Amino acid sequence: MKPWLALTLLALAPSPALADGRDDFVREWPVQLQEPGAGAHRIELGAAQYRSASLPSLRDLVVFDAQGRAVPAEVIAASENADGPVESRLLPWFPLPGGDAEQARTIAIVSERDDDGRMRRLEARLSDAAGAGVRVQPATAWLVDTRDAGGRIVALTLGLADAQPPVDARYRIDGSDDLRVWTPLQADLPVLVLAQDGRTLRRVRLPVAGAARYLRVVPEGRSGVLLVQSIAAEVDVEADPRDGSWLDLQGTAATATRADDGFDGTVYDFVLDGRFPVDRVDVATVGDDAGEWRLWSRGSGDSGGAWTPRAGPWIAYRLGTDDAGERSRPQALDGPLRDRHWRLVPSSPTQAAPTLRLGYRPESVVFVAAGTPPYALAAGSARSQRDPAPIAGLLEAIRERRGASWVPAPATLGPERTLAGEPALQPRPPA
Repeated sequence: MKPWLALTLLALAPSPALADGRDDFVREWPVQLQEPGAGAHRIELGAAQYRSASLPSLRDLVVFDAQGRAVPAEVIAASENADGPVESRLLPWFPLPGGDAEQARTIAIVSERDDDGRMRRLEARLSDAAGAGVRVQPATAWLVDTRDAGGRIVALTLGLADAQPPVDARYRIDGSDDLRVWTPLQADLPVLVLAQDGRTLRRVRLPVAGAARYLRVVPEGRSGVLLVQSIAAEVDVEADPRDGSWLDLQGTAATATRADDGFDGTVYDFVLDGRFPVDRVDVATVGDDAGEWRLWSRGSGDSGGAWTPRAGPWIAYRLGTDDAGERSRPQALDGPLRDRHWRLVPSSPTQAAPTLRLGYRPESVVFVAAGTPPYALAAGSARSQRDPAPIAGLLEAIRERRGASWVPAPATLGPERTLAGEPALQPRPPA
């Protein structure tokens, strides 16, 4: 192991706060290291872990060492753990005119394409909901065409000019399939360029969670000045952006009234039995069908707060029953959601109850092998939570030295073992 990495890992010592705290958790799984001595390891979460976690934050997933002490760990999004072949590919990009990006609703596009249909030139104008043009200013946002990326985009890297002035700004990434409706995919992304005594520090890598035909890099607050010369994508070439794991839920029909919760007529309610990071939805029906739907969700049971709109209205359809048939595309959600209760509202009466399909990409628990092996992953607690750990900064530091495609060594889980069981989901009695 490199000396700098060893010092970094040693600085992340086991936390005594959760020492001997395994009895505060429902169950655990022994961790089997595939590369002992690697220092940093990742465990891809499965359905059993999502169904065992009780907190939407997943902070009741904790890695313990052999002495029962919690080691530094965090849950990392799937986009940060691509373990397939990752390639850097330059993508077509276009500066967008400045203006009030929050009020802008559509982009008017004037494009020029070559004989193969690829975009060669694009002019964009932002328009508000009333159709009035927004005053054009120098570009502060950028549109990226991802259709020829050739795989799932893990991150974007901004190529800045050598004369780039110092900047410390925050950006977000929006996604769209039609250049009209935009969905936030990633927020609060830092872009940093600092210079001192002939040295330059740059942070220009923007992780991407989610997939869309077009991405829009938009400033959050004051953006500074970015002299963008190129935009490259880290592409997992073996992954299809539409792939992932899917959960098929069978719902129950109910009659809702506006006086109760704001709905009127027949609705379909679904219960998800875990804290899965849902980022896509689809509606499946039997045979050829088409219908317009709206999707709502809320966190827990009947008293779990107000219903929140999540998608729609959109038309879900199926024409033809074989692989050659036509089907509507899944709907992307505004970031991963861990709600347990979901509701589909049809715009018109339906012939049969639909199947709600919830899509997600499994996350990973990344942990530092501090303390004494062997390790175990515990899940499910209303009494103890995982302490914050600087895992994201550690990964970034290592990738600056080893390359952006580096990922922690894989680890797997052994057979499930019961700890305190369901009583761990009850708050600790007052002393």
